[in-house]
Amino acid sequence: MRNLLVSSALLLPLLAHAAADSVLESERSLPLAADVDIVVVGGSSSGVAAANAAARAGASVFLAAPRMYLGEDLCAPYQLWLPPGETPETPLLQAMFPELNKEQGLTFEYTTSRPSTGRHVDSTPPRMLNDGQWDSVYNQSVEFDGDVDIVADLGSEKSLHEVRAMVFQSPRRYAVRAITVATSVDGKTWQEAGVLDNPSCTTVAKVDQALTLAMSVTGNARYVRFQIKKCELSPRFLIGELQIFEPPQVDPLAAEKVRNTTPMQVKTALEEELLNAGVDFVYGSAATEILRDETGHLAGVVIANRAGRQAIRAKLVIDATTGPWFARLAGAETAATTAPSECDFKRIVIGGEMKSGAGITACRAVPLQTPLGGIGPASFGSAGFGNHVQKINAAMQTSHEVAFEYTLRLPLPSTSFAALAEAEQKARDLTFDPGQVEESETLLPLVPETMPTVTTPGYCRVPTRDGALAARLNHAAKTGRDAAAAVLKQPVPKGVFVAGEPATAATRKVGEVYETLADFRPLSTPMATIPAPASALPVLGNYDVVVLGGGTSGAPAAISAARSGAKTLVLEYLHALGGTGTVGLIGIYCAGYREGFTAEVDRGIKDIGSPTYIVGKQEYWRREIRTAGGDIWFGVLGCGAYRIGDKVTGVVVATPAGRGVVLAKVVIDGTGNADLAAAAGAETAYNSADDEAMQGTGLPYRAPGASYINTDWTYVDEVDMVDVTTSLIAAKRRFRGAYDLCQLIDTRERRRIVGDYTLDPLDIINKRRFPDTIQISQGGRLDKHGSPVHPYYYINNHLGGLSYTPYRCLLPRGLDGILVVGIGLSAHRDAIPSIRMQPCLQNLGYAAGLAAAMAARDNLPTRSIDLKKLQALLVDAKCLTPDVPEHQDSYPMPLADIEAAVQQLVNQDYGRLGILMAEPERALPLLRQAYSNATTPDGKLRVAHILGMMGDATGLDTLLTTIRNTAEYEAENISTYFPSITWLDSYILAAGRSGNQQALPILHDKAKQLLAADKPHWKHIRTIAMALEAQGARDSAEIIAKFLQRPGVTGAAITDIVKDKRTRDRSGTQELVLARVLYNLGDLNGLGEKSLRSFTEDLRSHYRRHALAVLQQPPGKALRQ
Repeated sequence: MRNLLVSSALLLPLLAHAAADSVLESERSLPLAADVDIVVVGGSSSGVAAANAAARAGASVFLAAPRMYLGEDLCAPYQLWLPPGETPETPLLQAMFPELNKEQGLTFEYTTSRPSTGRHVDSTPPRMLNDGQWDSVYNQSVEFDGDVDIVADLGSEKSLHEVRAMVFQSPRRYAVRAITVATSVDGKTWQEAGVLDNPSCTTVAKVDQALTLAMSVTGNARYVRFQIKKCELSPRFLIGELQIFEPPQVDPLAAEKVRNTTPMQVKTALEEELLNAGVDFVYGSAATEILRDETGHLAGVVIANRAGRQAIRAKLVIDATTGPWFARLAGAETAATTAPSECDFKRIVIGGEMKSGAGITACRAVPLQTPLGGIGPASFGSAGFGNHVQKINAAMQTSHEVAFEYTLRLPLPSTSFAALAEAEQKARDLTFDPGQVEESETLLPLVPETMPTVTTPGYCRVPTRDGALAARLNHAAKTGRDAAAAVLKQPVPKGVFVAGEPATAATRKVGEVYETLADFRPLSTPMATIPAPASALPVLGNYDVVVLGGGTSGAPAAISAARSGAKTLVLEYLHALGGTGTVGLIGIYCAGYREGFTAEVDRGIKDIGSPTYIVGKQEYWRREIRTAGGDIWFGVLGCGAYRIGDKVTGVVVATPAGRGVVLAKVVIDGTGNADLAAAAGAETAYNSADDEAMQGTGLPYRAPGASYINTDWTYVDEVDMVDVTTSLIAAKRRFRGAYDLCQLIDTRERRRIVGDYTLDPLDIINKRRFPDTIQISQGGRLDKHGSPVHPYYYINNHLGGLSYTPYRCLLPRGLDGILVVGIGLSAHRDAIPSIRMQPCLQNLGYAAGLAAAMAARDNLPTRSIDLKKLQALLVDAKCLTPDVPEHQDSYPMPLADIEAAVQQLVNQDYGRLGILMAEPERALPLLRQAYSNATTPDGKLRVAHILGMMGDATGLDTLLTTIRNTAEYEAENISTYFPSITWLDSYILAAGRSGNQQALPILHDKAKQLLAADKPHWKHIRTIAMALEAQGARDSAEIIAKFLQRPGVTGAAITDIVKDKRTRDRSGTQELVLARVLYNLGDLNGLGEKSLRSFTEDLRSHYRRHALAVLQQPPGKALRQ
C-alpha cells in the first residue's frame, strides 16, 4: 500500500459540466483490480439480473455495489412489497418475495423442569423458545441434556387450535424422540392432548432448517405442557421454538394487504444469484470516474472504497445505478433537467403515529400481509447483563401491521448534492415519530426515471425505478444476455486511461490530493496499473470543521463544534448517526465514564421517549447537530485528503452523485479506522509479524425494535474489501431468516494512528496523569475479546478505575489540521479495550469538536490551541473533573513508589505490578535484590515470575522448580476474564521470556506432556509455543511441528466463500500461531511456511496480514545465535 498524489473528475447529480470551484489532482496511476468483459455499476436488483444473465451467457462480469448489500433500489427506499394480488413468477422474484408464512403464534412465558445447558443456553428469564427465531441452530436454539417438561403460561385462558415444536437434529448428536402435549386451565389438573412423535430422529439430519412437529389441539386452556423426551441414541437435543395457536380468524383486510418481504430476503436472494452465476462483486464500492480507451470509447470504471481506489477495465459498462449522474459521466445524454424549486419524494416509516403538516402532501397506511415485529425480545449477547437485554429489546414484541407511505414536497433550491442531502434531513424532520422501528434509508424521487437518449459505445443502462419490478428484471436480463453476445466478439480495450475533468485557469493548484492507492486487498500487488492524467476535482463545500464519520465520537464532535459557532459538516457513509451504539446494535453501556456530555446525551435520549433505544439515540444525534446549525450528508464515503503542505485542509469524498472535495479549516477523522489520516499519509499501527492477537468482530442480525444484539464470531479488516464482502455473505448465512443484517461491522480493534503520544496499557493501569488530558475513561475489567499481547495481562487483570487520555493521542505525527477520534486514536492495542467504551468515546468526541472549533476560529494549528482553555470548557461540561487542569505528568514515578511495589510483590501480591513494568530500569535492580532477600517461597516465586516476564533470568531456578513440580495444568484461569491462562501457563511463559535456554529441557517436557494428552486446551499449547519462540532454540522446531501435525490443526485457511461451506469464524488461530512459531524457529521440512502460505489467501484479512508479515522475513527470525 502506498500514498500518492492523485487526480480524477466528478459530475454532480444533474450537472453536465464541472463545478466552478475545483482543486488540482496530480498525475498518477491506479491499480487495475479487475479485467473483465462487462462491469456492472450499481447493486440494484436490475444490476444483479443483468450481471447474472451476462455471466450465464459466457461473459466475465464484475459488479460494484456502492452499499453494504445488494438491492439498493428496493431496500434503501423501502420498496419491499408487491401490489395486492400480484405474485412473483420467476425464481429470483420468488426468492426475494417468498411466502412469509412464519406464523408467530401466541406469546407466552414458560418454565422448565431442568436448566438449559451447553453452548445453547436460554436467556434469563427464558424467552428463546417463544422469540419467533428458529432459523439457525447455532444461535437460535436451546439445548437440554435430558428429558424436560416445559410449561407455557398464556397469561389467560385461550381457545386452542394447534401446537408446534421446531426442533433441530443430527442423529447420534442431538435429537428429540417425542413430545407429549397436555393442557390445563389452572396449571394443576392436566388433560393430555396427544403426542408429537419423531420417528426420523435416528436417520434424518435437520441442521440447516428446523424440523416442524405439529398437532391439532382443541378446547380452552391457560397452560400448555410439553414433555420432551430425548432420542435414545443422542446425548442431548436442541429446540428452536414452541408455538401455540388460537383458531384462525377471517381477515377482512386480506384483499388489501400487500405481499411484503424483508431486507434480508432481498439481499440474500440477489447475493446468491451472483454467487451461483460466478459473478465477482464487491460491497462498499462506489463508481467515481470512467475509463476510456485510445479511441475515446468507454473502457471501464474507477471505484472508491475503504481500501482506496481501483480501476475496473471492461469492454462494456452496464449502468444499474439509481440516478442519472453516471449516464452523464459516461457521455450518454439524458433528457435535459433544470433545477426545480421544489420536488416530490416518497418516504416510508413503520411504527408510531401518522404525521401531517406542511410539506406532507399525502400519507397512505399500507396494510402488510406479514407484520413487522411481534416477536420475543432478543437475548443474543446478553451474558453479564441479566434482564437488561430483554428490557431494552422489549420493543421487538410490538407488532406493526401497516407502513406509512409519505408523499413529501420538499425545497430543492439547486441540483447540488448538498441540496439533496438537506432535503433528506427535512424529510426526517417531518416524519420522525418516537414509536417508529423502521424507515427508508433514502428518499425516492417521484419524477420519471431518465434513460439515455443517445447510444454511447461501451455503455448501456438498465431501468432501476420505473415500471413493475418483474418487467425491470426481465429488461435487465435481456440487456445482460445481449451484452454478453456482443462483447464476446470484441477485443480487449487498449490504451486505457482515467478520463478526468480537465483543469482550468480557476482550478486551485496550491494543494495536493492524497489517497491510498491499493487493490481490494492491502499488501496485494495489482495485475497492472491504469494511468490517470492530472485533472480537476470539484469543490462540493467549504466549512470550518468537517467530521468524517458520524459514529460514537464523530457525532458528538459535530455537535460541540457546531455549538461553538463553527460552520460544521458531518459526513456519514451509512444513513443514521451513532455508529456502534445505534446502527451497530450495542445499545447498552458495558462500562465507561458517564458524566459530562454523555450524561447530557442520556437525558436527551430519554426526553425523546422512543421505546426503541437506538431509534431515540439516532434521532438525538441528528436533531442536536441540526439544532446547532450543522449539516449532515448521508451515504458519503471518505476516500482521500486534501493537503496544503503538512496541513490537511479537506476531505475527498465519494457521494451518490460522484466524487469531490469538501474543504475545511480543521477535519476530524471519526471513521474509527483512521481512514482519513492514513489517506493523508499518517503513520499507522495495525497487526504485524509479532502476534496475531486481534480483538473479535461482531456482525449482528437486525430486527425491528431491537437495540442490543451483541456478537463476536469473526475477524474483519475494514480496509480489505474481500474480507468485508465475504464477511457480509457469511453473516447472512449465519443468521438465515432474520429480518435484516446490520450494515455496520462491530470491529473492536482497528487501524490506529501513530500520534504525538501513544497511550500505553500501563498508563491506564497506573492512572498516569498528563498535563494535556482531555478525556477520562473508566473501562472496567479488560474487555479484550481476544488474546492480549502486553506481558502484564499474562499475570494480572486491570480491574478498572479512572484513567486519562492526553490531547496528543489525537494528533497524527507530522500532520496539522486533523484530529483523530474513536478507536483510531494513538494507543497501544491493549490500551484500546479500556478506552473504547461508548460513554468515554462520546466525551472524547465532544472534546475534539471543541478543540477543532477553537483552531478554526483563531486560524491556529491544531497543536497551538489554548489547552487550558479547552480543559476549562471540559470541566464546565463535567467531562473532566476540576483537578485535571492542574495535573502534571506523574511519570517518572517516585522511587518510593517503586520500592513499595517491590515490597508488596514480595510480601503480598501482584497488586502494584504496573508500576514495576512501567519503570524497568529502576525496578529490575530492586527486584533482583528482593529475590535474593526473599524469605518466603511464595514471595520468591512472585519476584522470579516478574523477573522472567521482564526478560531477566535471575529467578529462573525458582520458576523451573515450580514448573517441574506442577504435574498437571490447573482447571481454572488466573482470573475469570483475563488473564485467560493458568498460573502454570504464566510461569512457563515467564521462563521462556527470561531468555535463558536452561529453561528448554523443562519446557520441552511440558510440551511433550501436552502432546501426549488427548485434547489439550489451546491456551496451554499457545503459551508453550510462545515460550519456545521466545527461547529461540532450533531444536524446539520439532516439537512445534508435532503440534502442527496433530489431526484437525492444518487446513484451517478459508479461501473460497462459495465452495467452502465452513463458517467464516475465528477458527484457525491455532494453525496460524504454530506455523509462525515453527517458521521463526527455522522451520522443519517447510511445514511452517506451507501453512503460512495457505493463510496468505485467507478471506480473513487479519490472518492474511499476519502470515504475509511473517513471510517477509526468512525462516529463523527467533533463533538465538
